[in-house]
Amino acid sequence: MERFLTLIKESGAKAGLVLNPSTTPNMLRYLWDKIDFVLIMTVNPGFGGQKLIPATLKKIADVKRLATEANVKPVIEVDGGISPETVAVAASYGASVFVVGNAFFGQKDRALALLNLHKALE
Repeated sequence: MERFLTLIKESGAKAGLVLNPSTTPNMLRYLWDKIDFVLIMTVNPGFGGQKLIPATLKKIADVKRLATEANVKPVIEVDGGISPETVAVAASYGASVFVVGNAFFGQKDRALALLNLHKALE
């Protein structure tokens, strides 16, 4: 994994890692110098429309804490179950980028859906 991250960085691109719900964030301790972002899956990958797994919120906070301890500032993203009801909670744990599926694409009025997501973050 470290070798692939190095190749990505050497090519001039940003590199990141995805943590599934069952993946521990402790592995990041050895890779901070190689990554620009961490994507935390807040559902098990596979299909849209799943509910955010509440236990993954602690993982967001854990990644934020580990990064702070290492004196690095990666972008922390979340993907899965993000909606107007969950986006602010994920942000309060340390996420700053949100991958949204059904809460946007599954809505008839996408402009209103986007507005509701932004309002939830205020």
